[in-house]
Amino acid sequence: MKRYIYSIVFILFLTTSSYSQGKAVISAKVSPNEIGMQYERYLLADELWTGIYTGIGNQDINSRFDDFILGVNGGYKIMSGKSAGIALTAGFGLYSPRNGYYNANTLFGEGGVSYSYYPGKSRRHSLIVNLGYRYGRRTITQTSSNELFNVSSTDYFRISPLHISVGWGIKL
Repeated sequence: MKRYIYSIVFILFLTTSSYSQGKAVISAKVSPNEIGMQYERYLLADELWTGIYTGIGNQDINSRFDDFILGVNGGYKIMSGKSAGIALTAGFGLYSPRNGYYNANTLFGEGGVSYSYYPGKSRRHSLIVNLGYRYGRRTITQTSSNELFNVSSTDYFRISPLHISVGWGIKL
C-alpha cells in the first residue's frame, strides 16, 4: 500500500514540475504607504493563484519606510483576455511598525480587485494595478508610574484601509 501511495505522490510531483513552466510570477509593487515584492504561483488552472509578499511600509508615527510587512494572498481571475485580466483577491498578513515608542504588531485582512495588462505577444511581462480594502487595528496601552501617580493611556494603531498599488510583474 505504501508503494502505491509513494508512486502516486511521485507521479503528481513530476506532473506538477513539468506543468509548472510559466506558472509563477514575481512582481514589484509601489503604493503611497508601502513598497513590496510578491511571488505568485498559479495552481491547477490559470484562473486560480496564491502568493506570498513582503515589503516595507510607513504607517506609524515616524512616517519613514522602516515598517515590516509580510502576507499571504490568493486570487481568482474573473475576466481574462489576450492582453488583460481582472482578478478578485483576498488575503491576510502581519504589519510590524518599527519605532521606539510602541510595539504594535498588527494582523490584517484584505480583499480587492487586481487588473493585469500584458504588453506584447509573449505575455511574459505585466503591468499590475491593485485596488482593495485592508482592515487591521491594534490597541496600544502605555503606563507610567512613580510613588505618587500611576498614569495609563490607551491608543489605537490602524492600518490605512484603502490600498492602491501599481507594479510590474515577470512570468518565470
